[in-house]
Amino acid sequence: MSTHSYFFRILASATALLAAGCASERVTADYTMPARAVADVGAVSLLDIVAAAKLSGNRVADGDAARAAALIRQHLSARLYQEGFYQTTDAVWGPDIKGAKAVGETVSRNGSRHGYPAFAPMAPDATGRLELTLDLAVDATRVARNEEITLTTIPYVDVQRKEGSVPSSIPNPDPKTHSKRIVPVNYDVWTVSGTGTLRAKLFDVKTGKLVYEKSFDLEAPDDDPRCEPTLLRAVSAAVDPAIRDLVADISPHQESRSLDVNEDAHPRVVAFLAAKDFVDTVLEVDRLAAEKAKADPDDDDVYVPVVADFENKAVALEVLGQYGDAKLAWKKVLALQPDYPPAVAGVERVEKILAGAKAVRLSGAKKQGTEFKRDAVNNQAY
Repeated sequence: MSTHSYFFRILASATALLAAGCASERVTADYTMPARAVADVGAVSLLDIVAAAKLSGNRVADGDAARAAALIRQHLSARLYQEGFYQTTDAVWGPDIKGAKAVGETVSRNGSRHGYPAFAPMAPDATGRLELTLDLAVDATRVARNEEITLTTIPYVDVQRKEGSVPSSIPNPDPKTHSKRIVPVNYDVWTVSGTGTLRAKLFDVKTGKLVYEKSFDLEAPDDDPRCEPTLLRAVSAAVDPAIRDLVADISPHQESRSLDVNEDAHPRVVAFLAAKDFVDTVLEVDRLAAEKAKADPDDDDVYVPVVADFENKAVALEVLGQYGDAKLAWKKVLALQPDYPPAVAGVERVEKILAGAKAVRLSGAKKQGTEFKRDAVNNQAY
């Protein structure tokens, strides 16, 4: 098990998936995870990103290395900005800090949510410096393809019409009238290949200490062979997986977890949870339990909530981000059915989520950018 923990719920959503050949409903909760490798995020939370690139291969032209360096810097800045914890500096507005500040103030007055203008003036105050070095070879090869395609000819037939109306026709629906012919087709496609590395070093500017260092192996994938690829497209496709891993290492970040709906529960509980009505799911289980508690113990007409009902309640509470209550619901499941695997896993997961809150607080990370609004009814961010 990873020692890193889940933190508070940012957003909840749900989706229907197919599993093992039959329909199975799942809800998906997005959690914020602490940085995997950097403990003191606060010490480097105003982050200056610099990048250099060395490119080779048959797709390289003059100026591509500088453009590739700017691309990886901006890709990383955008992802960090999206996660919302680090403040980053960027060279989007050039080296004129005074001019960048004026642009940032203008954008702020007009209500822009774009983060880069606000970040650019912060460069002199950066507490962290992330150095990226890209070394990538990219080759694109034209490959001839020979294929056969089938063309079908469908004749049209006249439609009976009234006298004086406009003549019209429709495709003949009779397949016996259709004719097919095979046509050879010759065309070229492109295959892209390449390998390289992206090296990252994170320094604490105040102390000069190397906080984090890692090298990522890269591949330039054949992501779109239909047309002649640009070098920067290949660079972007090659570095993005590494950037995702890098962000997870150095910053609190979002990760998704899928939680199954237990379809053995009360039909209404299942319907609520599958329809993403998480609050109603919780209320319905509580209502069923309250009804049974008030009823005559011998009254068989009153529904008795089962393990599956409390399991679905726990899932709903977890998606809502009410982790303390979710833990109690999972423990209720275990009280009814000890050693029930989903409940054992649920308690462990929720405890890690609760521990994650402390981990993020101790990291010094502070949420940047636009605060999430909350629905007063469902207590969900949107």
